[in-house]
Amino acid sequence: MNPPQFSALPTILFLVITLFVFVANVQGLVVGLRGIRHPNYTSMLYLAILGMFFWLGGLFLLSTNGFFAHFDSLPPRITLALVVPLSVILFLTFKRSFGEFLDVLHPIFLIYLQAFRILVEVVLWLHYRDGNCPQQMTFEGWNFDIVAGITAPIAGWLAFGGGRENRKLAIVWNFIGIGLLLNIIGTAILSLPQFGVFSPPNYMIAYWPMVWLPGFVAPFALMLHLFSLRQLFRMP
Repeated sequence: MNPPQFSALPTILFLVITLFVFVANVQGLVVGLRGIRHPNYTSMLYLAILGMFFWLGGLFLLSTNGFFAHFDSLPPRITLALVVPLSVILFLTFKRSFGEFLDVLHPIFLIYLQAFRILVEVVLWLHYRDGNCPQQMTFEGWNFDIVAGITAPIAGWLAFGGGRENRKLAIVWNFIGIGLLLNIIGTAILSLPQFGVFSPPNYMIAYWPMVWLPGFVAPFALMLHLFSLRQLFRMP
């Protein structure tokens, strides 16, 4: 099939979201590496930045050359874009020494950042309005992920604002957020033409720039939840 024609507004907004995620990752690395006084601070930071550049560039090249648009292949090729970053995130989450890195970050930081998911849902809705996104992937369908974005500032402030330290509230909110995220990821996968569980099918994430949604933006949201939980369970 021909690539979908993405209009300017959702495209620009999504690129801004992607840039925000990139900068947030870099800023988190800077704070964490400085906090633990990592002996190879500069090289580790540059390596991580180059890794993200290469990954985003690789997804760009593969998507623009139609690699992910083979909608008859099983498993769907687009799942590769999701599995690779998730593997890195899980490795870091359960790496013993990584806990010291997370201890440096303020717990409210990992929760507040989740507010970016509001804009992601706006992008999906704009694509739905243009006929490029199936309804079930928006807040008018089966996607309730916008709730996590709206409640993130509230949950962060109630848990850790004003000198409070309500670990239980933060833990419960993180698990709810993971459930909302897994719901839309599952809906997006089952909406692929290979499965045909939902109609209309989901074609857009096989093309740039929306390939960065499963390959970079959605994993960032899950990363924040997992890192936050690891941090919370380490607290005395």
